[in-house]
Amino acid sequence: MRAHLSLKDGPEASKSLRRELREDSQETRSKHFLCLPLYRGGCPEKGSARRSPKRSRREAPVQDLAVRKSGRRDLIRLLKLWKVRRGVPLPSFVLEVLGLEGAKSTPPLLEPQLGAALAYIRDHVSDRSIADPANSNNNLADTMTPLEKATTRGAAAAAVNARTWNEVFG
Repeated sequence: MRAHLSLKDGPEASKSLRRELREDSQETRSKHFLCLPLYRGGCPEKGSARRSPKRSRREAPVQDLAVRKSGRRDLIRLLKLWKVRRGVPLPSFVLEVLGLEGAKSTPPLLEPQLGAALAYIRDHVSDRSIADPANSNNNLADTMTPLEKATTRGAAAAAVNARTWNEVFG
């Protein structure tokens, strides 16, 4: 991300971004998160071909607690907003894991966290193994097809090279 992609433009710019994020988050919960990411190849309700589901032993309470304790809920919301607006086919939980891992050593400002998370997603979404923090036997990379990984990598690269917020979020 470039230096002029700053949330330091003033308190009003930051407030409006947070307000838009909250509104978009409420809107997308009902529209876009109806399908489980366990179905490879898309959602059966949307007319895509249904494959056998990839079974995953998701320990939801442990994973949800890890997200809450990370202190990066705004980052997760921004990543999910990016995912929905750009049509990124990355399962939400994989997005959370990669985003939190990428933003580990960044300061508590949203701009550097988002830049680091998107760069980490770009560089590591194609890895053979993405470890589930709650279950070491769970390989999250198996929940995505090679096409989904390539599409996600391209979208993350475009977001990292963006000059404006509008280019990042659309």
